[in-house]
Amino acid sequence: MKNNKLFVVMTTVIYSYLFYAQYAGINFLLFNILLIALLFFKDKGQASKSSWLLAVAGSLLSAFFVFWWGTCLTVVANICSLLVLAGLSFKPPGIYTGCGV
Repeated sequence: MKNNKLFVVMTTVIYSYLFYAQYAGINFLLFNILLIALLFFKDKGQASKSSWLLAVAGSLLSAFFVFWWGTCLTVVANICSLLVLAGLSFKPPGIYTGCGV
């Protein structure tokens, strides 16, 4: 539990530093790299799962395109890919038990 609190505090500080009164650009790429590094160090077993690696690749690719073009579409794509990455990091595939019906 304490590890999750530290993770949330660290990402909040990084996010605030990189995005306060800034335009979309290299800050998205840096935030994605730092977030992926933190997720990797939180659970190193994730790196062996192909779905997690695919989500990492998608997040980095969309972050690069935010850096390259900086349009609203690339920002939305990056946010969606980070949501998928977060979902896979905190609840990996195969854990879902259904809706309880």
